[in-house]
This record gives sequence, C-alpha cells and structure tokens, in this order.
Amino acid sequence: MVLGMRSVLGESLSRLLLLSLIPLIFSLCFIIRIPETPKYLCMQRNNKEEAMKSLDFFQGPSSNNELQLQEYETERIAEQTAGGSKYQDLMKKWHLRQAMRLAIATLTLTLSFYPILQSSTYFLLETGLQGETAQFCSTMSQVVLTLSSCFGATMIDRFSRRKLLLTFGIMSNVLLMFFAFFSHLSTHVVSPYAWPRYACLASLLAYCISFGMVLGPLSWFVAPELVTQRHKCTTFSACFAIHNLLISLTDFATIPLFRIFGSMCFVFLFVLPSIYCLGYIYLYMPETLGKSTMDIIQDMIERGKKGSDKLVDSPSMKVRPRIYSSTSDGDLRVY
Repeated sequence: MVLGMRSVLGESLSRLLLLSLIPLIFSLCFIIRIPETPKYLCMQRNNKEEAMKSLDFFQGPSSNNELQLQEYETERIAEQTAGGSKYQDLMKKWHLRQAMRLAIATLTLTLSFYPILQSSTYFLLETGLQGETAQFCSTMSQVVLTLSSCFGATMIDRFSRRKLLLTFGIMSNVLLMFFAFFSHLSTHVVSPYAWPRYACLASLLAYCISFGMVLGPLSWFVAPELVTQRHKCTTFSACFAIHNLLISLTDFATIPLFRIFGSMCFVFLFVLPSIYCLGYIYLYMPETLGKSTMDIIQDMIERGKKGSDKLVDSPSMKVRPRIYSSTSDGDLRVY
C-alpha cells in the first residue's frame, strides 16, 4: 500500500504490478524448501521417518516429538478402515456439520476487515481527512496490521485459543462501533473541533491491531483443528468457498450502503451478525490448544449435547471418554 500511494507509484499500475513479483519469487523459493506436514506424512503416507524429520523441521528437535508422532499413529489406526472424505459427509455427519458451523461463525468475525482493507482511504476521506493524509493513514493502518500479525504469532500458541477468539472478537467489534460512531459524528455533526475524525482514525488503527494480532490468523486455524485428518481438506475448502462468497456479498454491499446510511452501515452489516456468532462460539467452541483431534471432537460433542436445540441439532453419537474407532462407512464413533 505504500507503493500504491499516488505520490509513489499510484499513477503507474504496470510498475506497481511488476514490483509485486519480487516478493512472490522469494516466497516461492521459500515454500519449495518446506517439507510436507508431519501429520500428513504419518497418517496418509505412513512414513514415520519422514514425519519425524518434518517434526524436527517445524518444532525443532525435542523429546515431545516422539509423543506427538504416537498421537498421529493412534489417529491413523482409528481411521485406517474409513474411506476418503466427500462433501456429502459435511452434511451427513453431525461432528462435521458442527465443525463447519463453528468455522463459518469464526470467519464471519473477519468480514468487516475486507471493506476496510480495500476502501479505508475512501472511508477516511468521507470522515473529513485530506487526500494525502487519508492515503498515508490508510497505508499506516496496513503497516500496523502487519506488525501486529508478527507479534500475534507469539501469542496464539501460548494462550487459550477459545479465550483469544472471544476476547479479540468482542474487542474488534467494539472498536468497529467506535469507528462507525466517530465517523458519523464527524460527518453529520457540525463542530469547530477536529477530534471526532482523529478518534475515528484511532479506532481504525486499534481495530487493525486487534484483527492482526489474533482474529485474522486464528480464524483459519479453526476448521482444520475441529476435524480428523482425512476431512481437513474437504472442510477447509468448503469453509473457504463460503467465506469468499460472504466476502463478495458484504464487500460489494458496503460502499453503496455507506453512501445511503453512512458509517452506521458497519453496525448492522457486520457487528450484529458478529454478536450472534460470538454467542454461538461461546456456547459450542471447544478449546483446541494442546489437545489431540479426538479430544477436541469429544469436547465439541459434549458441548453440543448440552446446547439448545434452537441453536444446534443434537449429536446422535454416544460418548464415553477416550475410546474411538471409525466404521467402514466413515462415521466417527466415540464410545
């Protein structure tokens, strides 16, 4: 976004696109050196030696790697009689439906970021900031977002993911309401003071911090962590498709609604749905940090059994602690 400012390369789209190839080439060279994930190597390829090397690569040599490999082997044995994953399974099996609901609820919390990413300069101009100032502040918001993401990477594996998701989900929506309120105040209330527009800018920067630290990166962890290995790709791709559809609908609707209702469109377009999603996550989201996939699924089933039928269909699986198997038709059984 720095290069995209009008005073830098904003007038030359061809040069701007050409420069973007440089980080892409470096990223490609880096990705080529990354091995397959240890869970895939152990469960899909049944190659324990390569899986151990992969664990050493990602986590460093540790005595815990052997225990981690044993957990993968236990899960592989539980699934060895099951077939491949199908999209129909996502609708037929309760634990996959519930994982989809939780993943989509989590991804819904991120929808407000995409209009801000694409049109933050426009929103700041409408708030009353001057052109160059609005462009600079929009660029700085993305710099702040990047730095926050780097710092947040150290938090995700140290604190409860469920608590982080709820805390920063609430925080980001509160900051989004502040942004909408101060933007409305600076646009519709005649005042000799300029503080509402700067309060709007501060709310936007704080929102980018809360999103970059936790909400943005953590939201993509949810779907793969709630299902077993053979369903990860299917579940993630389905959630990714639905998420992109929601982004398209809300992103294209934001600017027209902003012109009609002003900044308050953020409240009913993003904040109100997020409140429902946060309530659903609070009731049914299991903790995933430091747990095996089977333990996560069992916790999710227990939470679903205690939930209201108005919010989630009741699981039909019988639950007894730590005894799992997989039937020939691919159903996960928790005895």
